[in-house]
Amino acid sequence: MVAEAGDPDGDSLGDGATVEDDPRLADAVVPSGQRLGHGGLGGPVEHDAERTVGVVVEHQDDRPVEVPVAQRGGGDEELSGEVPISHPPMIACPGCAWAAIHAMLSPVANISRVTDWLWTGGDVRPDPDDAVHDVRALQDAGITHVLDCRVEWSDEALFAVLAPDMTYLHHGVDDDGGAQPDWWYDLGVGFAVAALAESDSRILVHCHMGINRGPTMAYAILLALEWDPVDALDEIRSARPIAAIGYAEDALDWHHRRRDTPEERRIADRERLVRWRERNGIDVAHIIRGIRAAEGTIYRSS
Repeated sequence: MVAEAGDPDGDSLGDGATVEDDPRLADAVVPSGQRLGHGGLGGPVEHDAERTVGVVVEHQDDRPVEVPVAQRGGGDEELSGEVPISHPPMIACPGCAWAAIHAMLSPVANISRVTDWLWTGGDVRPDPDDAVHDVRALQDAGITHVLDCRVEWSDEALFAVLAPDMTYLHHGVDDDGGAQPDWWYDLGVGFAVAALAESDSRILVHCHMGINRGPTMAYAILLALEWDPVDALDEIRSARPIAAIGYAEDALDWHHRRRDTPEERRIADRERLVRWRERNGIDVAHIIRGIRAAEGTIYRSS
């Protein structure tokens, strides 16, 4: 089921959107064997600072099972020796960045579980058969709603075909480093809160790489649900160590404006966010370069 910005109930595909509009649906193989198109979903990611680094979800006996990257077979032996087993909470070390990038390019959906009901991550892999695999991974994770924060691409036709029971909202903005508008948070958070009011619902909030837009919207959702601003940042970064949450300041300001928070509290929370960034900075450019380099190696060899 596809929801639009003006259609939160997901009753339509949008203004003239059809399956043919998504070129990724031409050659994909769905479980029934029907061919659909050119397309796919993201790369992987289950990481917690207090658990084994580089945990991904694989299928064993048709059930999703968390498996540490270092224990995975199938050609990962050479790489797995470099994966650190643990590290102090919230330390963005090069090894952990490598593990996150390696996991992101593994053959599983590129998502991270923040809570039992909230996930964040990146987008769909471009290979058509990978698309089917990744949508299946989202379904196996119990995800019922998808909030896509990219302005540059929409997966509405893909989800309408491969996961018609999943509610999908395309609600994108540019990842341009500028302030994000209040209407983006208003609609995105409203969609998520309404979804989470439903029994057994789980929502995925994603962007392209799962670094800024998706994690920031996830942060805004946690704020709207009365999470402490720093606890929410910790939870997202612990789940996804490459999440820079680059627009967190905007989200926090939006939250305080909507709640009419007293000025003293606003200043205190902003100062806490600044201190959090000082303690938990990550090199986003380094992470992106690593992802791009790894993607290039994979696609050149495929």
